[in-house]
Amino acid sequence: MTFKSATFCKPTPGITPSEVNALFHRCLRGDVVGGNAVLVQGVMHVANFNPGHIADHRARIIELLAMLPGRLSEVQPELSFTDAYFESRGRLWTEFPGDVDQLLMLGIAVGAVEFTAPREEWRESFPRFRVLLP
Repeated sequence: MTFKSATFCKPTPGITPSEVNALFHRCLRGDVVGGNAVLVQGVMHVANFNPGHIADHRARIIELLAMLPGRLSEVQPELSFTDAYFESRGRLWTEFPGDVDQLLMLGIAVGAVEFTAPREEWRESFPRFRVLLP
């Protein structure tokens, strides 16, 4: 019995929790000594990233951020934390806030995400952010 190439087995392009988590852990400080780490405060967590690892994965991090909603317009939209659970095509990529937090922290580390309101204002609503892509 022979099988033809099964295209249905190929992973769909898009954001996945497992890829975000793997990227996050690959970029963590690890062997960086002293003040060379990139310290990032997310919505729920703080992480120390290795600048070399962040640079190595910058292109993929930006690709993932470009899949978030609102990237089809020329205007840099302000998104809420809950908007980031979805891709621009409307597909829910995660149900867990920790996954979104990891993606946003990676984005902050590469200079492609910024929060649009101070942390003190987050008590009144969900954190809001902007994706700054080239």
